[in-house]
Amino acid sequence: MNFEEEKLQREIQKARQLIGKSKCNILITGITGVGKSTLINAVFKDKLAKTGVGEPVTKDIKPYEIPANNFRIYDTPGIERKDIKKIKQKVFKKIKEQRKRKLEEHIHCIWYCINEGTGRLEEEEKKWIEELIEKEIKMIIVLTKQAYNDEFFHYLKKQKLPKIIRVGTEPMQVVEKISQQVHTPKLDTPGLESLVKTTTELIPEIARQSFINALLDIDLKKKVAYISLFLYAGSGFVIAGFIPIPLLGKKLSDVAVQTLMLVHFLYLFELELKNEQIPELLFVGTDLTLITLSMDEVLEKIAEYTFEDIAQEIIAGGSISLSMLVIGFAYIEVLTEYKKAQLKGVEISFSQLKEMLSQKIEEYKALDFQTWIEILNGGGQSLVPQEI
Repeated sequence: MNFEEEKLQREIQKARQLIGKSKCNILITGITGVGKSTLINAVFKDKLAKTGVGEPVTKDIKPYEIPANNFRIYDTPGIERKDIKKIKQKVFKKIKEQRKRKLEEHIHCIWYCINEGTGRLEEEEKKWIEELIEKEIKMIIVLTKQAYNDEFFHYLKKQKLPKIIRVGTEPMQVVEKISQQVHTPKLDTPGLESLVKTTTELIPEIARQSFINALLDIDLKKKVAYISLFLYAGSGFVIAGFIPIPLLGKKLSDVAVQTLMLVHFLYLFELELKNEQIPELLFVGTDLTLITLSMDEVLEKIAEYTFEDIAQEIIAGGSISLSMLVIGFAYIEVLTEYKKAQLKGVEISFSQLKEMLSQKIEEYKALDFQTWIEILNGGGQSLVPQEI
């Protein structure tokens, strides 16, 4: 291995360490039957928690883990009037225990679920929310279950409550599954996207990558990757905020940025490659001519398509690498195709992956900038949360 190869391997190892150290812990709570387990399964891995009818499924605070992503969600027992004091004690004890540890072990966010269909917030429930707020943990009120209740929704908005996100389910639909029919509620996708984005904004940086990697929905991962891409393409500047890219205040080489971006996306789409395979993907498209535009011009073009808060975090006056955009777009599209094929049981070899990447880069090289913006628009715009 020559000096340049050794240097690249060091960059790969460094990127793996930066991206792989993220940990996230979320606590989800609410009254019995509010749909906590259904929500967990919709946002994260299928069958991560068992759903049930009647008696509460969760008898104690139960951690559901995705070890590969360093992700954990704590599901509390459904709150019932006769047990509320006992449940509070358990939750407060868990919060206190986690706070004695390092930041990455803390409870980073609480999802408090309310059945919007009931149109009712019990006084004890309201008091419980207030007590949780006093613990100074970021919290989101998640409205679940059937048809939207606008009167109840506006009532909640007038209360002194944290951020409110609606993810109400649509009527039950029949889904075909291995020769037997099962009834499953379909959660409102825009609401889930809003919940994902809001959670990502609220949790500390150490937890963000873990949370994003744990997502079940590939299209949500893709949208997050598109937003990350513009930050990578403008990575010579001081950037911060939404996506956990560890480049704050640093000027990195194009190779270092591209390496970090690829490793980030490999983690995001859960594709495990050996260190010696990563350079082969990095070298695809290295003949691209570096094109730059003024950051002011780019921000003017993308302002209506991307998140306003992200645009404000990129310091105007620099330049953005369009070659990095081409490569990044190609990474995202190819890894999306790979992941969807994998979920269907279709295996894609590493040589096929390289060929797909090469073809995608050639395809993107032929596009003008406005077309790229339209691609970004299609992938990222709907992640903006609803105004509430």
